[in-house]
Amino acid sequence: MLQMIEALYLEKGRALSIGFSGAGGKTTSLYLIAEELIKTQQKVLITTTTKMFLDNKRINMPIVLREIFHEDYLKSTGSCRWFSNSNVEEKGLAPSKTAIETMNNYTTIWKLIEIDGAKHCPIKAPREDEPVYVAGLDLVFGVIGASAVGQPATAAWVHRLAHFLAVTEAKEGDPITPELIRRLIVSPKGLFKDLPAGVKPCVLITQVREADWEWIKILRTKIEYPVEVIPWQDALNQKV
Repeated sequence: MLQMIEALYLEKGRALSIGFSGAGGKTTSLYLIAEELIKTQQKVLITTTTKMFLDNKRINMPIVLREIFHEDYLKSTGSCRWFSNSNVEEKGLAPSKTAIETMNNYTTIWKLIEIDGAKHCPIKAPREDEPVYVAGLDLVFGVIGASAVGQPATAAWVHRLAHFLAVTEAKEGDPITPELIRRLIVSPKGLFKDLPAGVKPCVLITQVREADWEWIKILRTKIEYPVEVIPWQDALNQKV
């Protein structure tokens, strides 16, 4: 389990509500954490404030399709994924914010909520209306894929490219460097744009290989946010 989750769980004394934004492995990271929680006999509810792929080979978890959710649905399944409906893209659609926030009454259920989309890219900057937060979040992971480092800042690698270029002051085609990642993280219009008051932010870097550890170590000294890491072997075959 990631240290940030363990520390906050001990502080709060209850199951947490965790949002996942950014790019580079949000869904895979969410399921990795869900798997760890389920192994310890915790109840987990997965949902989204946008859209989320229904097909995921990492985890076998029942899907509930309805606007209003009730804790009783977990009595038979233990954990589940909850969406208001599905679409032709095989994505689960978000319940209303009000419906999701109602689940904050259930303090023994972990809520893992995807609050952003990234079109399979390893890095993004949010649009004006992103991420889509809900009340009651304890923690938000801003996710960045380390595979973006060294790649050109183009639409093939960056979701919301125009926003990324504006936030980082880069030019299209420039190599994505650890410094550009730092700028994305610290900018008021970057990774944690409009983070609600009282919500803990944490950078989550996925797809990390041996060569990435040095720049991640330096990055940790240059930003005020905690940084967690998921190595490459745990982030394969992901949908973001």
